[in-house]
Amino acid sequence: MGEFPVETDNGPGVLMTLQKQTRSVLDRARWALPVLVASSLLLAACGSSSVKGTGGTVPLAGSHTNLAASWTSIQDGSSAALITWTVNGHSASGNLTESSLDQTGLSVDSNTYAFTGTISGSSLTLNFSGGSTVTGSVSTSQLQLQIADSAGTVQSFDFTPGTTGAYNAAVKSIQVVVNTNEKTSTQEGSINNAAESVSADVSSIDSDISNLKSSIPGLESDLNSTAGDVQMTKNDAAVVTQDVNTNDNEACGDADSVQGDADSVQGDMDSLQGDEQSTNYYLTSLKSVLFSLPSDWSTYQQTLTAMPNYQSQYAVSSSQEQSALSQGASESSQFTAKESQVTASEHALVNEANQIATNAQTEANNGSSGGC
Repeated sequence: MGEFPVETDNGPGVLMTLQKQTRSVLDRARWALPVLVASSLLLAACGSSSVKGTGGTVPLAGSHTNLAASWTSIQDGSSAALITWTVNGHSASGNLTESSLDQTGLSVDSNTYAFTGTISGSSLTLNFSGGSTVTGSVSTSQLQLQIADSAGTVQSFDFTPGTTGAYNAAVKSIQVVVNTNEKTSTQEGSINNAAESVSADVSSIDSDISNLKSSIPGLESDLNSTAGDVQMTKNDAAVVTQDVNTNDNEACGDADSVQGDADSVQGDMDSLQGDEQSTNYYLTSLKSVLFSLPSDWSTYQQTLTAMPNYQSQYAVSSSQEQSALSQGASESSQFTAKESQVTASEHALVNEANQIATNAQTEANNGSSGGC
């Protein structure tokens, strides 16, 4: 015989032993099974006379003179169970209907289970349609079902005489709990989403600043490489001047070397522009987040008005938000200025190299017999 866990809010973790044939049904009503268990106990506790109809009573043989035709087991806001049955002699048959919060607390699980049973004195045995058997006891004022969990621990579920109206009222109370939980869940979701946006903004600012700091050495390296090539251009231009004065046959070739140096400087400029694309990407991202963070923070604060005491796992403090804005704005300004400085210096070096190459070519052409 298979074992199925039964959970309730008041004492969750009750395990109901049921045969495998009923597992699929009971799995869909895990939180409502305490009611199912209670109904099973009710049937097992029935006397030997007949009981029929909600709210009615029937005389029983032996020590029992009257048994209720319907029984309820209600846990406010969490579960409700209703047993209705008919008892003929020592035989009983009926239905157990139960409703309970599902495991999320956001909906109500409702199920009905048919059963047959036998009554012997105050002892009751109920057989559910799937093959599960539950035992218990019954008197005129109480029906009790006893169910062992997977560890063998026996727990009791008590029913008292009740009506369908009382059961329906209890179900409405459970739905009220569901409605409240849904509202709370929606509010918490809004707060979490807003807080997560703020947290993502703060993290993005930190990440962009880190990436920008990593990119600056590359820009400076490009600038230093360009300066080195410009110096080489100057050196080769000096050779052209020397050639013109001493050996004009080599002046034109050396002028070509100067132009090659100037082309290397332009190559350095291209490399710098490639590195600037990465820098600009992070700088643009940083500026974008600095623009969106105040709005995201305002939205977060608005969502908190519904649940001011709720602590989101993504919560960011006001000081953290202000620190991120301040640091981000400062770093953005510094990086913008640094990039502009490097770019201006690079352009100046490229122009200088090109002018040196032009002058060297002119000098070689004028200084060589027949020109270059």
